[in-house]
Amino acid sequence: MRDRLNREKHKVGAILKLEYGKPLPDEKRIIDGNFPVYGANGLKGKSNEYYCDKKSIVVGRKGSAGEINLTEDKFWPLDVTYFITFDEKKYNLFFLFYLLGILDLPNLAKGIKPGLNRNEVYDLEVFVPHLHEQVAIAEFLLNKCNKIDTIIALEEKSIAELNEYKKSIIQNTITKGISNAILKDSGVEWLGKIPQNWEIIRIGTIYQMRNTKVSDIDYPPLSVGYMGVVPQLENAAKTDDGDNRKLVLKNDFVINSRADRRGACGISELDGSVSLINIVLKPLKDACNNYYRYLFKSTGFSDEFYKWGNGIVDDLWSTKWSEMKRIYITVPPFAEQQAIAEYLDKKTNQVDNLISLKRQKITELKEYKKSLIYEYVTGKKEPPKEVYE
Repeated sequence: MRDRLNREKHKVGAILKLEYGKPLPDEKRIIDGNFPVYGANGLKGKSNEYYCDKKSIVVGRKGSAGEINLTEDKFWPLDVTYFITFDEKKYNLFFLFYLLGILDLPNLAKGIKPGLNRNEVYDLEVFVPHLHEQVAIAEFLLNKCNKIDTIIALEEKSIAELNEYKKSIIQNTITKGISNAILKDSGVEWLGKIPQNWEIIRIGTIYQMRNTKVSDIDYPPLSVGYMGVVPQLENAAKTDDGDNRKLVLKNDFVINSRADRRGACGISELDGSVSLINIVLKPLKDACNNYYRYLFKSTGFSDEFYKWGNGIVDDLWSTKWSEMKRIYITVPPFAEQQAIAEYLDKKTNQVDNLISLKRQKITELKEYKKSLIYEYVTGKKEPPKEVYE
């Protein structure tokens, strides 16, 4: 049995260097750009400007400071990343990748816009085995981690499919109902055929814009996102103009008018205030809020809302109330609205529970992978003997 403690203590700076990109010689520059572009979050595209001439590790310097990513071949490191160089006769690339991963480099990032100082990384102390053991550990972890990553990828694919299934249930139910009714042509493209006893009316018939300016001191700030209207999130982008917001009262419908926030809307259960980019609507008549919550969150309505907007690009494209109020929506009888809302509550809760279980499994797998890497890189455990043969 080998001595697990037979490892040499080094500072990171004695093992590897964090480098910037270097110019590609003119005679090798390829017009179309054949070198993949890597950032700390992965592949970003292609470039012909700067490159690293071999597989390496990129480390986030700004933005994703401290995040690491293993490249696949020659590449161009983004200017917000480092890439590593090291003595290949002493160290194994994959072992170093796992070693850097357990150092929790993001916690070293400092500043208003956190940046990673490479000298601070260099000062970290680590214990490193001889090259043959590095290779054995790396091969063992590559095999184990690939299996874990495959399972995670399957679970993430399943979550994506469940989310699409949930969207299809909502879209089909808010346009077709749940009673197998005889259908008629609505004459509205995004609605298609609807039950004969349903009305089709413009949004402006049942909602009116609320455009009262208030302060976030008098009315607590709310966030409008994909989860609906909620108390302002800690990580939400905040404005200095707290006196220039829109009033929201309970049961108001609020939607972000920008196209790049498609689907960010909801029926508010709270009084508060929102930023001016949002459209706030108050109901003109009694309605089943939960039914309209599903209707306005449907993919069909989100796409239709986008179509009525104007702009150059998504983050400048927005839909105004003067256009929105002309959009046609379905209005079933009130009792049917309630039945549809209850049905969708049940169906979407079932799907959400399945998604929650899968996300929990993914979290557990990632934690297991993290602990596995830590135990073998630090020598608390060692690979089976056959890995060394």
